[in-house]
Amino acid sequence: MHYTLPFSEISKSDTNIAGGKGASLGEMTQQQIPIPEGFVVLTNAFEEFIKESNLKTYIDQTLKNLNYQNTTELKYASNKIQEKIIAQALPPKLTTALNNAFESLNSKYVAVRSSATSEDSKNAAWAGQLDSFLNTTIENLIPNLKKCWASLFSARALFYRFEKNLQNKHISIAVVIQKMIQSEKSGVAFSINPINSNPHQIIIESGFGIGEAIVSGQITPDKFIISKQDFSIIKSEIQKQEKKLVKNHQGGTQWIKTAAQEKKSSLNLQEIKDLSKVVNIIENHYKFPCDIEWVQYENKFYIVQSRPITNIKATHFYHPVGKLVSSRARPKKTCQPFPAIFTQEYLASQQMQKMYGHQAHAIILTWLHNDITTSTDSQFDQEQIGQKLCDKILQDPTWLDQNINWSQSQINTLKTLIESNLPKKNISKINNSQIAKIYLDYCKQYTNFHLKNTPAWWIGSSTLEHRLEKQLTKENLTKLQIGPLLEPLEFEFEIQQEEKNLLKICHQISKNNYSLSNLPSGIQTLIDKHVDTFSSIPFGYQNNTLWDNEFIINKIKNILQTHNPNTQLQKMQKQLENKKLKQKKLINKLKISKQLTNLITTIKKLSYLQDLKKTFQTRSHPHLQMVVFPEIARRLKIDKKYLGLMTPHEVKECLQAEKINNQLKQELKDRDQNSILIARNGTYQWILKEDAINFAACNDLIQTESNTSTLKGNIACSGITKGKAKICDTANDIQKVNKGDILVASMTTPDYIPAMKKAAAIITDEGGITCHAAIIAREFNIPCIIGTKNATKTLKDNNIIEVNANNGTITILNSQNN
Repeated sequence: MHYTLPFSEISKSDTNIAGGKGASLGEMTQQQIPIPEGFVVLTNAFEEFIKESNLKTYIDQTLKNLNYQNTTELKYASNKIQEKIIAQALPPKLTTALNNAFESLNSKYVAVRSSATSEDSKNAAWAGQLDSFLNTTIENLIPNLKKCWASLFSARALFYRFEKNLQNKHISIAVVIQKMIQSEKSGVAFSINPINSNPHQIIIESGFGIGEAIVSGQITPDKFIISKQDFSIIKSEIQKQEKKLVKNHQGGTQWIKTAAQEKKSSLNLQEIKDLSKVVNIIENHYKFPCDIEWVQYENKFYIVQSRPITNIKATHFYHPVGKLVSSRARPKKTCQPFPAIFTQEYLASQQMQKMYGHQAHAIILTWLHNDITTSTDSQFDQEQIGQKLCDKILQDPTWLDQNINWSQSQINTLKTLIESNLPKKNISKINNSQIAKIYLDYCKQYTNFHLKNTPAWWIGSSTLEHRLEKQLTKENLTKLQIGPLLEPLEFEFEIQQEEKNLLKICHQISKNNYSLSNLPSGIQTLIDKHVDTFSSIPFGYQNNTLWDNEFIINKIKNILQTHNPNTQLQKMQKQLENKKLKQKKLINKLKISKQLTNLITTIKKLSYLQDLKKTFQTRSHPHLQMVVFPEIARRLKIDKKYLGLMTPHEVKECLQAEKINNQLKQELKDRDQNSILIARNGTYQWILKEDAINFAACNDLIQTESNTSTLKGNIACSGITKGKAKICDTANDIQKVNKGDILVASMTTPDYIPAMKKAAAIITDEGGITCHAAIIAREFNIPCIIGTKNATKTLKDNNIIEVNANNGTITILNSQNN
């Protein structure tokens, strides 16, 4: 009869003789996974020991009559059973087998670990219930072995057995004896994210010294969330480890202070990647999620335990295929509830396979706490799409020109569709089915437009910016030197078109000395047309405001009082010509290559395409938000804001049913509080309430306040200045910006321009080199830093700050805000 077996002779089918831990270590050894050498003292050794010690009857009787919920009775029974086990001597033949197996390891120190036969199953982990002993020598091998056996009857193990309804099941125990690795680093790993059951993520916890410190909770480990797709780090939390557990000279363990270099991250990027690959191999072999203990010695990783992850939360979460790319974060109060209509834009990103050769797995809109964030599923998607689009544009510049020309021709189509088919005057007379059909047609055309405009989103920042930096480095240039070249002078943005058109009207009025109180019909017609064309400029994320006739008349009055309209027009034209000349001279002076010239031209075109995209949106949304949605809300007897939290198909189904069912009514209230909308494969999925908060936290979708006095971002326009920060969450806040203040916003839109003209600098949470803030800052030639992520949360009104847009830093000089 064998009382011990080496790992190499044990497999996962041997749980009944080697216990869960022993069977797992044997299985991994046979799969060439790096496991410290060892053997298992089999369950028959324990059974024979109990039999020869005449303890079986006593143990069975004690457990049969035990009231495990009575703490005093539980502890008493536990102590008596354990005392009897530890007091008994081992049979000589078992002692001999144990000593021989120990000598074969050729190791002074071993780890002695309990391994119950019901342990490490998918329903019972026994984690922490049974004892382990590190740095065991031949002298205390047998005492520690008996302590492991006895731990099967500890108070906590007995309670766990009854709680899991295992009291009537025969449970035996094996003991793992494993060569002790004097780990320099150690920790645990989970082959899925156990918090949200995300199967596409690995969690690693690590620290310095022996792993018992982490498992027992005596130190807070570093934590890494890793994407299984490419083993990149999604999120890391680094702790300052002040002490570590190590082996002492007597063979036990002791705490010592960590060295200075050990107060940084316990694992570097390559180590995290290497360990993640091993974790993935283990899960792929077992075909279920695994909880893994690991150690590192002399730069090599060893696995010392693997067991199934128990009690995995059954969720219907969407599981990202990779690291989410968080972008477009803005305060909730700047938007209406994110209209699910916006997801039509993002669904377009999933139809790009045919047109662009790759598509996004999903788009994720987070409506959480005080923020709204748009994310794309996986860095890999963004890189693939961005690279393909960049290649396409740079190889064939006419392709982007064709997209721009097409977008220009389509700019009013959606506005016409919604206004003509659902007119304000008689919308109440149109039946529900007709409204539903027109609304879905609107959504379909909205998607189609954005499909053609995807380059503005997918390469308008990261991919293009990366290529630009690479080319600048190659030509020994910087963004500061080529900054003036990025201003797209060949195109007229909507805000510029509006200004020029209004100056022309003012010139007609001034030239003919018309009175504003008695304008001829021809001029009034021009003003009415101007209002119809440009009234939606301020209508966007921030507020549902339209420029009406009165507003435009006031603008005209202000222009006539302060400027000569014709002189101003000539001045604008002269400025444009001077800027073009300046750009031409700069190109010659810097001797930039054709490749860099093409990149700069592409950036300009994308900036314009971004403006077309926004114009298309704002011209059609006013009628939808101010006429169509109120009418639908009236018919469905709900608050209009909830329509923004309904997908187009939900709106259609409710209109056809002529009501919203009670379940959806309740869910809409939940969506309004905390929700995440996943758009993928033409369908939608919602994550709500606490699940939404957990999902966002695990995937780093929540922007938090920084406790540092220095922020970093990307340079949009160079320069250095100091001033008072003014946080503008919405366009309504721009009134507080005075001359010389520094405007801080999540993002800017055309209705921020009055404040941007007064600002000494601009800072935004989001955006790339083609965003609105970057374009305007370059036009006004004021320092601008974009993409800080959390400037609006970290900075406060009236903080004195320094904006260094030569190196992309913002420093808080005085934190007073009064």
